[in-house]
Amino acid sequence: YADDIGDRKLTGPIRKIYRKDLNPNYVAYYEFEFEDWSITFSAGPRTGDHRLVEEGQVPRTTDMLIDHAANMNKICDKFFRLNADGTTICEDDAGEAVASTMDLKTLTT
Repeated sequence: YADDIGDRKLTGPIRKIYRKDLNPNYVAYYEFEFEDWSITFSAGPRTGDHRLVEEGQVPRTTDMLIDHAANMNKICDKFFRLNADGTTICEDDAGEAVASTMDLKTLTT
């Protein structure tokens, strides 16, 4: 699907994803939504250069985290990818982790 990006319409906000092991202001990845597809790209040399990291059907990871946090009356402010397998968390504006893809896996299995 990533090969067809030029033919697809961007349908959601571009989301920034950070890493805990890098400068807190360094955007490590960008997550895009094109119609029914989600794509995450590495943002530069500190994260493996500009390349496709993962892709899949929507809902995208950040949307699921936002929904999970909202179910607990929390708000995602910043997203962090923790490892290469895609484990991602979101933190609120106080820096507290409020949702994790680990939680989502537990809830769906």
